[in-house]
Parts: sequence; structure tokens; C-alpha cells
Amino acid sequence: MVTKPHKIVYELLIIILLVLCTLLGLKVDNLQKINVLKPKTKYYSPLDCRLIIKPSTIEGLGLFALEDIPVGETLGVSHIYDDNFKNKFMPTSLGGFINNSDNPNLQAYIDTDFRCIKTLRHIESGEELTLKYSLQ
Repeated sequence: MVTKPHKIVYELLIIILLVLCTLLGLKVDNLQKINVLKPKTKYYSPLDCRLIIKPSTIEGLGLFALEDIPVGETLGVSHIYDDNFKNKFMPTSLGGFINNSDNPNLQAYIDTDFRCIKTLRHIESGEELTLKYSLQ
């Protein structure tokens, strides 16, 4: 019987993993508890913990408050300056989901190479966060 090359490689990787576990003193049943790709959320989160992305009545997906947010509160970096982009700014996860409104509850401001957003007024839990789009 001829075995497929990828099956041989897979079996070899399992053997190497088992040998490494033995050398490091790890039990095989403990391997399921190890998650090397788990994000270190205490160091980085793409969104403020008070925000969520969900379907919007304005356009596509929008950014919504999970709890009340006071006036003047900075919510993070919405865009990063980069000459390679048409408008010189690359959106972050935060900036990519804020919809336009003629009556916005957020304001953008420039802080060195970053465009940040802050609340213009008190925002209620469940309310969609919006900006008045402008290239200036």
C-alpha cells in the first residue's frame, strides 16, 4: 500500500511533538490546555471593551455602545497616518465601522500620526456611534 506524502509528514510531526513533550516533561493530555495563539487582551484589544460591531440601520455594520459613555471620552485610534493610502490614513478596527451622520456623537482629532475619536456628548447604551465624515 502506498501512503500519501502529507500523511507521512503529519505522522512525523506528531512523533516529533510527542518526543518534545516528553523532553519538556509535558503530559499529552495537558496539550489541549495550551493555546499559544490566545491574544494577550490585557495588552491589546482592537476595540474599547465598551463597544461592539453589529448591523446598522445607517449602513452595513456599525459601532455601538455596550454601556453609557460620558462626554469627552477618548475611545481610541481610528486611523493611522500612512502615505501609501489615498487619503493618507489607514483605518483601524475602530475606524472601519463608524458610520457617517449629520448629527454625530463622536469627533475625530489628530494626535501626531494618529486620528483618534472622542465623544461629543453622553452616549447611551445601545446607541450607534457616528462621525460627520470630512477629508479635512
